[in-house]
Amino acid sequence: MSTVDKDFADNIKANQGYYNGDSDNSLGDNPRCVEITEYDNAFGGVGYGLTFEGRTNRYVPSPHVGNPRTYWRFAA
Repeated sequence: MSTVDKDFADNIKANQGYYNGDSDNSLGDNPRCVEITEYDNAFGGVGYGLTFEGRTNRYVPSPHVGNPRTYWRFAA
Protein backbone atom coordinates (compact mmCIF):
# COMPACT_ATOMS: atom_id res chain seq x y z
CA MET A 1 0.00 0.00 0.00
CA SER A 2 1.19 3.47 -0.76
CA THR A 3 -0.47 6.85 -0.89
CA VAL A 4 0.53 9.42 -3.49
CA ASP A 5 -0.58 12.81 -4.79
CA LYS A 6 -2.75 13.38 -7.87
CA ASP A 7 0.19 14.11 -10.21
CA PHE A 8 1.83 10.79 -9.32
CA ALA A 9 -1.49 8.94 -9.68
CA ASP A 10 -2.06 10.54 -13.08
CA ASN A 11 1.42 9.46 -14.22
CA ILE A 12 0.68 5.85 -13.22
CA LYS A 13 -2.71 6.05 -14.97
CA ALA A 14 -1.23 7.51 -18.18
CA ASN A 15 1.43 4.79 -18.32
CA GLN A 16 -0.81 1.75 -17.78
CA GLY A 17 0.29 1.08 -14.21
CA TYR A 18 3.98 2.01 -14.37
CA TYR A 19 5.64 5.26 -13.29
CA ASN A 20 6.98 7.07 -16.38
CA GLY A 21 6.24 3.92 -18.39
CA ASP A 22 9.14 1.97 -16.83
CA SER A 23 7.78 -1.57 -17.12
CA ASP A 24 11.11 -3.33 -16.45
CA ASN A 25 10.36 -5.81 -13.68
CA SER A 26 13.31 -8.12 -14.37
CA LEU A 27 14.50 -7.76 -10.77
CA GLY A 28 11.02 -8.22 -9.32
CA ASP A 29 11.04 -4.77 -7.75
CA ASN A 30 8.69 -2.95 -10.13
CA PRO A 31 5.24 -4.54 -10.03
CA ARG A 32 2.41 -3.02 -12.04
CA CYS A 33 -0.08 -0.85 -10.20
CA VAL A 34 -3.47 -2.41 -10.97
CA GLU A 35 -5.79 -0.04 -9.13
CA ILE A 36 -5.80 3.52 -7.81
CA THR A 37 -8.29 4.39 -5.09
CA GLU A 38 -9.19 8.03 -4.51
CA TYR A 39 -10.37 8.83 -0.99
CA ASP A 40 -10.96 11.62 1.49
CA ASN A 41 -8.19 11.57 4.08
CA ALA A 42 -8.42 12.30 7.79
CA PHE A 43 -6.98 15.79 7.30
CA GLY A 44 -9.65 17.03 4.90
CA GLY A 45 -7.68 16.41 1.72
CA VAL A 46 -7.81 13.83 -1.03
CA GLY A 47 -5.41 10.89 -1.24
CA TYR A 48 -4.67 8.35 -3.94
CA GLY A 49 -3.90 4.81 -2.82
CA LEU A 50 -2.01 2.39 -5.05
CA THR A 51 -2.67 -1.34 -5.15
CA PHE A 52 -0.05 -3.47 -6.91
CA GLU A 53 -0.16 -6.83 -8.69
CA GLY A 54 -0.73 -9.70 -6.29
CA ARG A 55 -1.95 -7.45 -3.48
CA THR A 56 -5.40 -6.84 -2.02
CA ASN A 57 -6.92 -3.37 -2.12
CA ARG A 58 -6.90 -2.31 1.53
CA TYR A 59 -8.33 1.15 0.95
CA VAL A 60 -11.65 0.56 2.70
CA PRO A 61 -13.68 2.92 4.89
CA SER A 62 -11.83 3.67 8.13
CA PRO A 63 -10.96 6.74 10.23
CA HIS A 64 -8.15 7.46 7.73
CA VAL A 65 -9.92 6.50 4.48
CA GLY A 66 -13.24 8.22 3.87
CA ASN A 67 -15.49 7.61 0.88
CA PRO A 68 -13.07 5.39 -1.09
CA ARG A 69 -13.77 5.28 -4.83
CA THR A 70 -12.03 3.76 -7.82
CA TYR A 71 -9.97 6.39 -9.64
CA TRP A 72 -8.43 3.98 -12.16
CA ARG A 73 -8.17 0.24 -12.73
CA PHE A 74 -5.85 -1.58 -15.13
CA ALA A 75 -7.65 -3.43 -17.89
CA ALA A 76 -5.53 -5.86 -19.92
